[in-house]
Amino acid sequence: MGYCAMDSIVITNIVGPGPKAIHKPSSFIPDHDWQLEEISKIYSSSSRMHTYLGDWHSHPSGELYLGWRDRRTLNKIANCRHARIASPIMLVVAGDNNGWKLGAWLLTKEKFFNWKLNKIKSLHILEFYRTAEH
Repeated sequence: MGYCAMDSIVITNIVGPGPKAIHKPSSFIPDHDWQLEEISKIYSSSSRMHTYLGDWHSHPSGELYLGWRDRRTLNKIANCRHARIASPIMLVVAGDNNGWKLGAWLLTKEKFFNWKLNKIKSLHILEFYRTAEH
């Protein structure tokens, strides 16, 4: 959750997986109803300024990459009218006992002659703050 400011994306809140989420070694199914409720609360309490920006998850294997499932998820988000975001972001937190890294990617739609192409580009993370409540 967050907002866009000039050429930057500002993330203000991160919604967790939810109490009924299913975690597996190579997949994850969120508690969708719980997440929608949390997103709605944040949106309302911010006077509709902080909106849904995309998704996030972890790669506990230590590898920081955007996999085919992640790319598919970005396309699904961009094509979901309820998400209301044409260019979603995907955050990946990757690491192990030796440390963690954060990566971010953005899906954009570009025109090439008469075709519309989806392009995923890596984002540069300028600042990262962790507060006590997150």
